[in-house]
Amino acid sequence: MTPHVFPVRFESPSGLVVQVNANGSIRRLDHRDVIFNLFLGSEVEGGPTNLYLRRHAASIECVPLLGPRSPGAVCVDEHGLAVRGEWNGVAFTLSLTLARSAPVWLWRGTLENKGADPVLVDLVYSQDLALAPYGAVRMNEYYVSQYVDYTPLAHSRCGHVLAVRQNLAVGARNPWVMIGSLRRAVSFATDALDLHGLATRAGELAAGLSAPTLAGRRRQHEHSMAVIQDAPLRLERGTTVDYGFFGWFEEHHATASSPADLAFADRALAVAEAEDRAPSRVEKNGGAATLFSSRPLLNTLDLTEAEITDWFGRDLRHVEREDHVAVVVLVEARLEDSGDLVRLDHDVRLSRDRIDLVHVRRHHVDRVDARRHVQPLGEFGAEHGAAMLAVERGEGEVTGLRVGSDRRRLRDARPIGLKTEDERVLPIPVMV
Repeated sequence: MTPHVFPVRFESPSGLVVQVNANGSIRRLDHRDVIFNLFLGSEVEGGPTNLYLRRHAASIECVPLLGPRSPGAVCVDEHGLAVRGEWNGVAFTLSLTLARSAPVWLWRGTLENKGADPVLVDLVYSQDLALAPYGAVRMNEYYVSQYVDYTPLAHSRCGHVLAVRQNLAVGARNPWVMIGSLRRAVSFATDALDLHGLATRAGELAAGLSAPTLAGRRRQHEHSMAVIQDAPLRLERGTTVDYGFFGWFEEHHATASSPADLAFADRALAVAEAEDRAPSRVEKNGGAATLFSSRPLLNTLDLTEAEITDWFGRDLRHVEREDHVAVVVLVEARLEDSGDLVRLDHDVRLSRDRIDLVHVRRHHVDRVDARRHVQPLGEFGAEHGAAMLAVERGEGEVTGLRVGSDRRRLRDARPIGLKTEDERVLPIPVMV
């Protein structure tokens, strides 16, 4: 048999096309000119699309079933994807099948308790969603996410299902999917923030996976992701059970999602492939682990202020800081001197070109070295030596401070209210 060149591509008569990497991660899922996933899966990191097996005991343990951190053996060919392995005494199989009669993809598998004692387990399916042309997604994933609308619905058999519509038209069409469980879902999430939080980037267990249940709320931020949590399963010794998840695709859904769309869940459950038992035998192509996935992240220490000065000097520009960032904002440029200055200490990250004012605390200060605490966009105001900074919506109470002639001595503190809770991004001059 000729070895496959990865990613392996397989498709259904209904037009669904899947590309799978050698480690079992999904590189991309498409239907003609629409790509479903927001990010491409890779051989190094896998991808956001995954199924997680969790074991509930004194604490929650979790393992991904796809990608380089999966404990399973992976088999990929032109007919589909299959994974088989064992983790913490639980043997598992997993397969991805594309239905022939409709644009439906199905994740199906089995779990078997190989241990001596009963275990309580559940599964979580995460699917990042763009539902947009490939070029638009690669240009700006965050922008595409803002137009993806999630509507949680309750199905009599499947429990929670998510109806997901791309509100930004694609060639006069609004692509739409429904994601659900072949058993019964007990909770859900609609944004990667409610699954991963900030833990994953530090090599820790995703915040949503370490909690007994997902948030179960409709959150539409900039990280579009449909997440379905299946009902827990108690496995006695030697017990084998089936599990599965489905996705149904519609090229054009003219109206907003509604309870009437629950009919698509019924249709997904009725396709022939949903009734088939998941394959029990998987011929091994190879393990999913790589050198990168089998090694822990290197923990490091932050440099102190003195060490930064020793190594890089004092003339720093475009400084980004986390945890209690100090920012000097010119809020009234029309005043005679350099205006009112505000120092904001906040505990949210300073991104490349914005500051989120959701968590602002009021402070009184005597001196501020603005050069060290402001990250400008680059549009300078020559008269006051100011740069323009975009401030995201949110709200907080801050303190206005009159500036002396040297622009560092602050006096006459007075509280002011700063609200930016509407959809606008406010340009505010910032002293540099």
